[in-house]
Parts: sequence; C-alpha cells; structure tokens
Amino acid sequence: MNRMIGALLSSSRVGSTARVMRSFSTVSTTARDRLCVGLTSSSSTTPSGDAASTTTTQQQQTMVIATALANGISCFDAGRDDGGTGQSLLAEALRHHYLPQEDSSSSSSLETNKTPIHLTVTARIGYRTITSGSKPSSLTSSSSKFITSSEMKGDVRVEPPKKPEKDTSDETTETVVGQPVAVHNLTPAYIAQALNDCPLVQLRHDWWANQNHAAHGHPNMVLRYMAHNPETQGMELQQKGAPPDEIRGFIKERMVDAFCGFETCIAEHDNHGNRLLDQFGVCSNGLSLPSTHPLHLPWIDVLEAAHTAVQTVHGHNNNNNNNNNMTSNLSALQFPANLLETNGLDVARHVRAYLSKASGNTTETITTTGESVLLPNLPRTMEFFATRPLTCYPDGGMGTSLPFKLVDYQIPIHTLTPTPDSATEWTHCLASTSTSTPPGYTQALNLAMGHFDATELLEKDTGDISILSMEERETLDGCRLLQSMLHDMDQSLEQLRSFKAYEDELVTHVIPLLHDTFDELDEESAAVLQAFFAAHGSAARHAIARNTRTLLKQGGAGIPPHDTIPNDMSLQE
Repeated sequence: MNRMIGALLSSSRVGSTARVMRSFSTVSTTARDRLCVGLTSSSSTTPSGDAASTTTTQQQQTMVIATALANGISCFDAGRDDGGTGQSLLAEALRHHYLPQEDSSSSSSLETNKTPIHLTVTARIGYRTITSGSKPSSLTSSSSKFITSSEMKGDVRVEPPKKPEKDTSDETTETVVGQPVAVHNLTPAYIAQALNDCPLVQLRHDWWANQNHAAHGHPNMVLRYMAHNPETQGMELQQKGAPPDEIRGFIKERMVDAFCGFETCIAEHDNHGNRLLDQFGVCSNGLSLPSTHPLHLPWIDVLEAAHTAVQTVHGHNNNNNNNNNMTSNLSALQFPANLLETNGLDVARHVRAYLSKASGNTTETITTTGESVLLPNLPRTMEFFATRPLTCYPDGGMGTSLPFKLVDYQIPIHTLTPTPDSATEWTHCLASTSTSTPPGYTQALNLAMGHFDATELLEKDTGDISILSMEERETLDGCRLLQSMLHDMDQSLEQLRSFKAYEDELVTHVIPLLHDTFDELDEESAAVLQAFFAAHGSAARHAIARNTRTLLKQGGAGIPPHDTIPNDMSLQE
C-alpha cells in the first residue's frame, strides 16, 4: 500500500535531479560567479518516511553538489540551522569531492578543470528543537546532540509543545515535559557552541590540520554564518502586546549580542591559527516585511547593531584607542525576494547606497529616512542573497494563506505507468483551460471508477443485497467509499493552488481512508489505484501551475495583476 501511494507523492521528482545537474553546464562563466547552490531539507515526504527514501534524497543532493563543483560553482548555502542535515550533507559531499589523489599531480588537478579552489559556504544559526522540560545546558559538552536536546539561556519558544492526544491535563498548562519544541537562540554562548559542533567548521579544521592543505587538493573555504530571523527574539513580547518600539529595541539588543558573539569567534584562533568562521550575516524574513508588520526588521537596525558590536568587542573610540579602522565582519544579507515580495530588493538598494555614502565612495542620495548619521566601522560593500525566489506569500509576505509556487512542472504524458524514461511535457505547454487535464488522466480516472463500481455485487441474486455475505457487504461499502473519494479528488483539481495543501490532504485524509477501508488489495486493484494516483499527481501539478498563472495574471487575493506573463514561458523562467 505504501509503495502504491508513494508513487503519487514522488512522481514530481522523476528526473528532476538530472535536470538540475544538466543546467549547471549551461551557466555562463559570468553568471557562475553569481550563482549560489542551496540545500533544502532532505527529510522524506512519503507517508512512511522510510530511511530508504531519505537516503535516496541525500544521494541526489550529493550528486547535485558534486556536479555544481565540477562546473565551477563556488558558493553554497547549507540551508539548515545548527549542524542540521544540510550542513552535514554539504560537509560530507565536500570532503568526498576534495579527497586527495594518489598521483603526485593532485596539487594542480583542481586548476585543470572547473572545480573551484576557493569556496564560500554559508549556513544559518538560530533555530533548533529541544525536549521540553529538559535541564538547562551548562555548555560543557562538545556533542551536538547535547546542544539540541537541552534548554539554554536565551531560548525563545517559537511554538508551544504539542500535548499528547490523550492528555487530560488543565488547558492552561504551558509545558508538556518530554515533548519536542522549536526554540530560537542567538546568545554568544549558543553561537560559540553551535560553531564548535558544526560539521563544516570541523571539515575546515581537518583540512587545515595538514601543513600544506593545497597540496592535498583542499580548497580555501570561507565560512559565513547567518543570524537566522533575529526578529524571532521579539515574538514573546509581541504575544504579550508590547508596543512596536519596545519590540524593535529588544530585537536590536539581541542582534548586538549575536554580532558580538560572531565578532569574538572571528577574532579567536585555534591551535592551528584557524578561526571558527570568517564572516557573518543576517538571514531574515523581517527584512522584507512591510514596515507596518510587528516583526519588521529595519535594515538600519542591522547596520547599527553591527557598528555597536565591533566597537564592543574591539574597544570603543577614545583618545587612546582610535578604532575607526576596525571594520565589522558583517558581509551579507539574505531575505525573501520574488514576484510578490519585492521589499527586499528595496532593502538591497538602500543598504548599498548607505554603505557607499558612509565610505565616501559615492554621491548617491540616500532616499530612506532615519539614517542621518553615517556610522563608521561598517563594510564598504554587502552581498545580497534571495530566499524563496519561487515561493511567494501574498500581501507582500504578510499573507497567512498557503504560499504560491511559481513553477511549471515537467510531467509524464501518454502513460499510466510513468518511469524516468517516460515522455514528458511542461505544464505550460499543455492545454490550459479551466477543465483541461494532462493526456492519460481521464483514462486512468475512468478505469479506476469502473474497476470499483462493484457491479457484480450489486447484480448478485437479482440485486438483493440482503443475501450478501458480511465480507461482500464490506467490499461493497468500500467500493462506494472509494468511488466517492476518487470523485472528490477529481473535483478538487479545479480550485487546487497549493502543492503543500495537496500533499497534506493525501497524508491526512486519503491515505488513512485507504488503510482503514481495505486490509489488503488484490494485485489488479492495487495496479489500477497506483495508475490513478500517478495520473492524478500529474493532473494536480498541471492544475496548480494553471491556477497559479491565472491568479497571477488576473490578480486578487492580495496579489496585484501581472498580465505581462507570457503563456509560452514557464513560471520559474
């Protein structure tokens, strides 16, 4: 049963890794210098969540990393917090890719192809999952499991722990001992511990432990860690109804603490003369939120916090210690930027203008108010990275409804049993009327509806259902229920817009219904359902892309119209 249903959830991934890897070879040399390859979570989305599917995803991501390196991509975003799967995966992929060669020419092997000898790796610090009710950490262990399972000073709960289903305790109880809960922390102590536990830091330490790491085929790797969503530190104040100015001031204080932690780690060296990291930055949804949002993070606050931190760590300006030449190691800002969330692009323009003005490097006019004083100790330039370029929330990022995915899908056509070698077509190249479906879907639907119509049982003994056996009655009820489910799934395509909502419906309703209705299915019935699920998965992707394109072009639901989107171009293009 799991294998049959898994076909529906995995069909969008057929051949996707190969297409991503092939795209690297088409990137021009100029664009390659600006391309950053990021890693998403490698957790499985199949119902069973089995280890095999997770391993497969990790292998695919490792292949993507290796192919990117082979084509000269030199910037990578680990994409997960605090030594999580993304960082471990990237560290292992880099370690394997840069294994020393046996022949004596290995020291120059990296220079004979596109494989970069200088890497920039970005990762994030802030979120982790703990066990509620655990004792506070004393920060004496080097184990990453220790840091993720214990409460620490500075933790802010992102969401309350979920109560057990059979919990009958008072509804006002805030803590459920032993339950996992997401927390956020940016204290210097936490940052130092997280960096010491980081597999990327350990990888560079191992590389530099060799006296001549270049001779062993190891690249120069710049490590940059991002304070992830520092505005999260203000959530508890927001929930208590604190005024916006108080929340903003508190978040700024927490950023100063975090930046002091980063600056300290950069200033300190290990026994080999290496630093835990080289640069730091901020990855924040709040940077791109409208100023009216309670968790909006003003860019000027980030720069002021960076200025204060470098002064705090390296000494304030006074008559005996002129610190104007000490520059903050803040080097990058990362924020959502996409078709519907454009505030981040304005942030980039304002920050660039401000830094140029502060360094006396431009005559540009600063158009944003509130920065009359040009702060010293800031870098002359800043790198900017976009998150969620294809995942958009309405209302400028403030919308609470499910996000839009600005993608068209390459789906199999003209087959009820798709394989990686099946013929495919992009959804925007197929018919796009409000009722259109991909080739083969109607056939699969009719086949499934006909197979489970229970005609033989209904006609048995001139239609007298009362003489049916208990097993036959259960089969008849199951067929009726299944037909109703197939009908509902078919009708849902017309308004389907979110793939996440689609998968949630499968996991929470469709799959449990199948398991509860049928103890087992004969081989023919299983094959019919599997063919329908595969076809419906393609139809869902086609409907989502069609409905998203229509809504974007017409506008509505907090979205301005974008009527210039060409029909012959994929949404991601």
